[in-house]
Amino acid sequence: MNLAIVQARMGSTRLPGKVMINIDGQPVIKILYDRLKKSKFIEKIVVATGQKSKNNELIKFMEINNMQYTTGSELNVLKRFSDTAKNFNPSSIVRITSDCPLIDYRLVDKVIAEHIRKKNDYTSNIDPATFPDGLDVEVFTYETLLSTYKKASSNYDREHVTTYMRNDPDIKKSCVKNNIDLSKLRWTLDTSEDLEIIEDIFCHFKPNLDFSWEEILKFYSNNKDKFKINSHLKRNYKTL
Repeated sequence: MNLAIVQARMGSTRLPGKVMINIDGQPVIKILYDRLKKSKFIEKIVVATGQKSKNNELIKFMEINNMQYTTGSELNVLKRFSDTAKNFNPSSIVRITSDCPLIDYRLVDKVIAEHIRKKNDYTSNIDPATFPDGLDVEVFTYETLLSTYKKASSNYDREHVTTYMRNDPDIKKSCVKNNIDLSKLRWTLDTSEDLEIIEDIFCHFKPNLDFSWEEILKFYSNNKDKFKINSHLKRNYKTL
């Protein structure tokens, strides 16, 4: 079974509560969840959030909307993933962060297909990154997750989940690359400037919520001025 774990919590420092911000009447977490549900390879989606009370609003929303979730460590996100996966015993885990409401299930499926075809331990589209920030996909086997949880000792690796995997020479890995490097484009949700751009994108495509990342790229190409507002922000590896 391919299990998608979406890591999400309300304690973002730059844009607090961003996962519950409404875009055209729907919270970010629901938009991401519904876009991800269209995947042909993912059989179950679970949102893994933190245990602090500040996440109660998110938890209540997920309960009302029948979205499966788990709670776990706020900072040891690797443990949060490991504990979540143990409940389902999947063959592979697809890691998605909740600051990616524009995640495209077609690209997700492309990374999963590469992971299966090459029988990898770890597969992504971020190492190196060639797609716009906000389309990040990582896939790893359950065995790799458990092994990483046992081996990773630094707080950094525990907080960032997959850094140990990417740096371990014994792990079989590969990366799905775009034919053009678009990694400087920023379609993630981490600041108020990011939110303005994402709102513009959803407004452009409404009522259709099933637009592809290539369609966003076309919109960007025709409206580059709209995207300048967050162009000064650098890509970073986020934790949620």
